Amino acid sequence: MRPQCCSLTKIEFVMEELQVTRKTAAKYLDELVRIGLLSKHKLGKDNYYLNDALYTLLQNVSANPAALI
Repeated sequence: MRPQCCSLTKIEFVMEELQVTRKTAAKYLDELVRIGLLSKHKLGKDNYYLNDALYTLLQNVSANPAALI
């Protein structure tokens, strides 16, 4: 099981967590891309799905940790 705090995922993680086929996992992720919750990035032969809002938030917090206080 992978940490839930990550802003990046791939089809295999969804397949494992939801116990669905590759086709179903890809369909779910592509729908999240379509509605703007994720963006899709091809690295090598794999597609990775990025939660852009979470990634931006994590970048901002790491650049300015005092913002959490």
